[in-house]
Amino acid sequence: AFCLYGVLSGKNEPAQTSSRLPSSSFPLVLASSSESGEESEKPASSSSPVVNELAPTLKLESNGQLLSPLSAKEIAKKVKPSVVGIVTYTVEDGEISVIGQGSGIVMSEDGYIITNSHVVGNSRDYKVRVVTYEEQEYDAVVIGYDTKTDLAAIKVEATNLSPAEFGDSDALEVGDTVVAIGNPGGLTFAGSVTQGIVSALDRVVVNVSSAIKLIQVDAAINPGNSGGALVNEYGKVIGINSAKLVSTSYEGMGFS
Repeated sequence: AFCLYGVLSGKNEPAQTSSRLPSSSFPLVLASSSESGEESEKPASSSSPVVNELAPTLKLESNGQLLSPLSAKEIAKKVKPSVVGIVTYTVEDGEISVIGQGSGIVMSEDGYIITNSHVVGNSRDYKVRVVTYEEQEYDAVVIGYDTKTDLAAIKVEATNLSPAEFGDSDALEVGDTVVAIGNPGGLTFAGSVTQGIVSALDRVVVNVSSAIKLIQVDAAINPGNSGGALVNEYGKVIGINSAKLVSTSYEGMGFS
């Protein structure tokens, strides 16, 4: 399976990681597995946000709204239709080369989708294809991306998609139940659901996201989950899965 995923690696790295980033107490790897198992070396086009259209504004839940917690089964049923697969690839001399696979979250019925910047190669130079929960496939356009926050917006020409509900991550507390939904290992394992808790808040992880503080969770997150949904116990998206610590010395340390 092919996947784009930000990974913090210890000494024992998975075979998919390939290039290192400096300046950390941990050896850091930003891995984007390709068909050959090597990371694409195309640099980010810009370290600043790149936008060429205005996407819809996220609508968060109203403060004071009374909600009942959902079971993991109910959360999966509610949110899985809003999580898509994303394939990034190039076409040269008529041959298609897959750069990687990741996940995305449907933001609006008319085709706006949010994901990680590294899932789309931190640029507009690659072609992007979206596979929905219903296994419909669409070509996508990169609307904008920001390498500092590792966020991107893409757009497909579609109607009647199933947008996710977005909650308030500022309302999270350590110990809250969370569910991660995405495509670990790529589309072969599309729509995988894992459950855990919020392990810590406001984590600063060097070279993963220098502009924002991260949510640490113990829900299983693997390469390909990048860009997928982190959901609270009410079925509302409160984070985008981005990275994890990988080593025989670490277990259950993912970041959104």
